[in-house]
Amino acid sequence: MMGKTYTPEEVLPYVDLFLYDLKCMDDEAHVKAVGVHNQLIKENIKKLSDAGILPALYGCWKECKMLRF
Repeated sequence: MMGKTYTPEEVLPYVDLFLYDLKCMDDEAHVKAVGVHNQLIKENIKKLSDAGILPALYGCWKECKMLRF
């Protein structure tokens, strides 16, 4: 049984590092690669960016530039 799921806003006061594994910016490619959509991951990264926490983005710069904050 899984416990409660928390939003980034709820845990922000207690956490100093967030790790995300976004395989592909393109949703179709992400689904093909890992079997799930990437929308929730991108929404959570946006929330952290809006809160003033800028994520460190590693990997393909061309795809990273597609993520609009």
